[in-house]
Amino acid sequence: MGVTVITGERGCGKTTLLREYVDAASQAGRTVGGIASLVVYENGRRLGYDLLDLRRGGRRPLARVVAGPEAVPTVGPFRFEEAALVEGNVAIVEAVEDGLDVVAIDEVGPLEWDGRGWADALVHAL
Repeated sequence: MGVTVITGERGCGKTTLLREYVDAASQAGRTVGGIASLVVYENGRRLGYDLLDLRRGGRRPLARVVAGPEAVPTVGPFRFEEAALVEGNVAIVEAVEDGLDVVAIDEVGPLEWDGRGWADALVHAL
């Protein structure tokens, strides 16, 4: 099993590259799964991220910018949806367990280094 890591500055096209790779792999007959984190904009402003299940195609809110001083962000300005984190971890683990050819895990960062987010699924995948 090989591991490919895509790194770069925010907004440089990492997720776009990942989705192009997954699409090309799928078109070539390879099985793909895992997750991508899609930026959500509103009126030209980054509102947050949606979770995209790359195997099933389902999309749901993953994280949103916290509005108001009473809200406590999980990471930076973002509050993460617990149900989406669970769903993303399941998508990753199932893709690994089912032996898919490509298992994508988009957006690994501070949440994972703190043992949250995709941390458990990432360890399982590796």
